[in-house]
Amino acid sequence: MNKLFKNKKGKGEDLIYWFFYVPLTAVVVMIIATSANGLLTQTLSTHNLEYYTYSKRAINVLSYEDETTGRLFIGIIDPLKFNEQILQTAFDIENYKGKEFGIKLDLDYFDNTKLDKTIYYNREDYDISKIFYRIKKEHYVLVKSEEELSKAKLTIDLAYHQKRYPD
Repeated sequence: MNKLFKNKKGKGEDLIYWFFYVPLTAVVVMIIATSANGLLTQTLSTHNLEYYTYSKRAINVLSYEDETTGRLFIGIIDPLKFNEQILQTAFDIENYKGKEFGIKLDLDYFDNTKLDKTIYYNREDYDISKIFYRIKKEHYVLVKSEEELSKAKLTIDLAYHQKRYPD
């Protein structure tokens, strides 16, 4: 028994180990607990979700596609695709029929050498709906014409009919 109490080899090293790692473990556990609590109590915001769906669809349809690879370059607009027929075919599918909204797309070049363009989807509903509820946002894009890239601003103006958002 006497031999058990006299063997104190390594006790100081264990003490330093526990004084360092126990508080460190407690801090890590507290950080994980608070971040998990923050993620679980965060509210999900669906504000303007429909606008983001429509605008992403419009940008994807108007984007430049490489002929050799078939890759779609999001954020680079093809001026040959920037017309109302392409926009009409993009939104005239089952998911969008019967919805009363209109879209106006303005492509404004930063250099004054090219003409600015405006196209509409469902212009009649846009003209009626723009006084009720509309969302207008700007996106900075590149326009690829032949081998040249030009800087431009794409403004997407989405207007909803009053029936969709009653008072």
